[in-house]
Order: sequence, then C-alpha cells, then structure tokens
Amino acid sequence: MIVVVLDIGNTRVKAGVYNSGNLVERKVFERAEDLNTYIEHDPRIQHIVVGRVGAAQHWLSTKKKMPPIIEARTDWNLNVSLLYTTPETLGIDRLAGVCAAHEGWKGPSLVFDAGTCLTIDFVDEQGQYWGGNISPGWDLRLRSMSEGTESLPLVRRELPTKNLGESTQTALQGGAFWGLLYEIKGYITYWGEGREDLNILLTGGNAFELAKHLKLEIFVAPDLVLHGLYHMYQSHYA
Repeated sequence: MIVVVLDIGNTRVKAGVYNSGNLVERKVFERAEDLNTYIEHDPRIQHIVVGRVGAAQHWLSTKKKMPPIIEARTDWNLNVSLLYTTPETLGIDRLAGVCAAHEGWKGPSLVFDAGTCLTIDFVDEQGQYWGGNISPGWDLRLRSMSEGTESLPLVRRELPTKNLGESTQTALQGGAFWGLLYEIKGYITYWGEGREDLNILLTGGNAFELAKHLKLEIFVAPDLVLHGLYHMYQSHYA
C-alpha cells in the first residue's frame, strides 16, 4: 500500500511516501500546485495522511482525482497516552514527534523540534506523554528583537564565531543562537537527571546546525514527524 504523509507547515510541506511501512521517498514542496500535480499524477497512492500546523485547505486540491485524505487527529487510538489537559489544542506535529520517539526508541525520550518555534516534549518509557513547552525559534528570535524594539535592526541568521558579540549585529546573532542552544542544554540537564537511558531527539529545519554545537549524544531525526504521522495512521486504522 502506498501512503503519502504530509507535514503541512506555515510556508512549506514535507512529504513522505511510504510503501508497506517503509519510507521510500521524501520531498519538500514550496508551492501548492507542485504538491497537487505530484499527487494527481501518481495512481499508486491510496491514502494521503495530513498533519497540519498551517492551513491544509491552502495546499490540497479538492479535485476528484485526489486519493482519500485523512487528517491526523489527537483523539485517535495511539501508541502513547496523553497527560496533556488540552489535547484539542495540541499541535499534531508535536504529538507525531513523541509517537515516533516511543515507537523507534526504548526508554524515555525528550524531543526537540527546531523550526519556526522550538518545541520541547517528553514521553516516558511507558508511552505517557507528559507535555512540553513552546518558545521562539532561531529566526523568530531575531525578528522579535527587531520588531519589538525601536533601535535594534533585523539581522540575518548566521552562526556566531564567538560566544560574545563584538558588535550589535553579532550580539543579536549570538543572543539568538546561543540562547536557543543553551535553552536546549538546560532541558537536557533537567530531564536527564536520574535518567541515564534518556533519548535526546532533535528534528526540524535547524536540527543539524544545532546538533554540531551541542556535543552530546543526540539522535538527529529529520523525518521524525513524518514517521510519527505514519505510525499514528497505522495505530488508528490497524
């Protein structure tokens, strides 16, 4: 069975093509017409599983050629149990990440998704999702400092060469990057206390750049949300 999983964000779509449970192809779409053309011209696709943070209706056509579209939901029967008190407002990408973590790694997992926002989520070894936090991502930190003040400029995202900036530009760049990095390290220290078997998973658009500077035993899993959405689909429809 060919199933296409779509991780729909605010500005782009990550697509994973699964054949009998294996991820055989991955794509990124910046334009809705390219996504729809791809789907409409592959007759092998039997289901489309959608996990959305952005607006799915903006991306997906309503043409009759489209295979059945299944939108992932937080109230599905899953491999994790939710301790989150407002599951109806839980981002499906966050839930997919912890579902994939619990499916693919033994023991408790701390999942970081470093994209537009940084999300931090924890699932224990029994598959109980405790919850998590959300904070500004790398680009958002830079933008908010410019938009929220009168005198600070908007600077480009760039890896700092030193721990302390030597100009306003490098101070902003360093504050955004090192603040993000130390925030991640702080969570790892807190949740790792007494948990020698803690898995640390990093995904999202900035995962590889951050992982280079963390110098810890970390699993960089760029397809974690895609895998999670597929496992959610399998768990619910099995």
